[in-house]
Amino acid sequence: MRAFLEFDIARRAGRFQPVDRAVAIGAVALIGFRVSLGLFDGLLFPYRAESQAQMNLTNATLVEFEVQKIRRIMGTNFPVILDVYATAHSRLGGSTVEYVQEVVKRGLRCCDGILIYRHQDTVAHAAKYQVIRTEFHTWMKARADKTK
Repeated sequence: MRAFLEFDIARRAGRFQPVDRAVAIGAVALIGFRVSLGLFDGLLFPYRAESQAQMNLTNATLVEFEVQKIRRIMGTNFPVILDVYATAHSRLGGSTVEYVQEVVKRGLRCCDGILIYRHQDTVAHAAKYQVIRTEFHTWMKARADKTK
């Protein structure tokens, strides 16, 4: 069975001691080799603005940059599914409605799919629910208009 690979830029990109960094680089090379063999269907990428000094759930402007970085490593045809934190992260806290809207908007432009963590309750988190719904409907309408 093929599996999705969760890709974590922060762990791979510099939080390791030198020995661990070499192991991480080797692991990325092995992943690339397995990708070339067709052992992975795609990549689930949890977006947390990790190319900044401090990862966070406030900066949506790095979505495209970080996805491009992944595509340079994994290949341009390798599917990238963006994981958007609509619900609070265990260490980074919660996200705002504006953040979720911007990440979804940017992700729909540059990724092969979006996963919302976790889907929002229509009452308890009505604003986030509406933003996510609106962005997906806008995206679906734009796709339908292109095929006409």
